[in-house]
Amino acid sequence: MRVYFMWKPEIATEQYVQRLRWFEKKRERELRQVLKNLATYLEALRAGTKPMQIRFGWVHPEPQDVYAITQGGGSRNNLAETRLYVLPMVSQSILWQLLIGDKQGQSSDIDFCKRCAIQIKEEATRGNAADHP
Repeated sequence: MRVYFMWKPEIATEQYVQRLRWFEKKRERELRQVLKNLATYLEALRAGTKPMQIRFGWVHPEPQDVYAITQGGGSRNNLAETRLYVLPMVSQSILWQLLIGDKQGQSSDIDFCKRCAIQIKEEATRGNAADHP
């Protein structure tokens, strides 16, 4: 019998939504592939695999427990380098979707995601403290 955990995806930033819309219009194939990889990653979490144990060639660790899910693993039709940045929060079983971007903006995207991760973790810590007086 397979036990599934109740991981749920959540969108963390308005920038994610804006970039998602851009990718829908300009890079639909790349978006389709990273979303497919995101679904596979989420299924691995739901199957009980810890984020650090997930080993796919298209998942790369970044600072602050952020992971980049790339367009890899799909068709060989020269997809542009694309990264969907996520923050898995094990304590809450939430997979925060932080940002989606391309190779050119990688450095600034990672900096943005680091700041988001710090803020999300701080809010989670405050929330847990409020729940346990």
